[in-house]
Amino acid sequence: LGAAAAALLAWQQALAGDDAAAAAAAAEGFAGRLGEVSMELLEGPAHRRWMELAQAAGTAAAAGVAAAADIAAGRAAFRDASAALVAALDAFGFTPPADTPPLGVFHCPMAFDGAGADWLGAGDEVHNPYYGAAMPRCGELVRRLGRED
Repeated sequence: LGAAAAALLAWQQALAGDDAAAAAAAAEGFAGRLGEVSMELLEGPAHRRWMELAQAAGTAAAAGVAAAADIAAGRAAFRDASAALVAALDAFGFTPPADTPPLGVFHCPMAFDGAGADWLGAGDEVHNPYYGAAMPRCGELVRRLGRED
């Protein structure tokens, strides 16, 4: 899951930088990393849960790739992919390596017409993928994933 998380972070950074083409490329990379996750250690309910989450994340990644010319659609796809990957990281107990920035769930209360949205991010600083340069620091770290720093 670490490679999928790293790919999602690249997608997040591209959106935070308002780069639709880079976001679409990162979404494609994320989809590829999802396909590389080994399911050999998963059985029964855990296998079924991973398949549900991977399908949701993969569908969102495909929408992100298709949104190369439409950054708003890319942001909506990222929201869905991020939610699915965070659920997978929570469900399977992922802990980032000690030599990498901590992962966290961030929240922007204004995203998507005030509905708000979460995203997976690294470190402590907010880099809002939903507003990019318009409001790069809108949001807050809600919780850490896997380890306390």
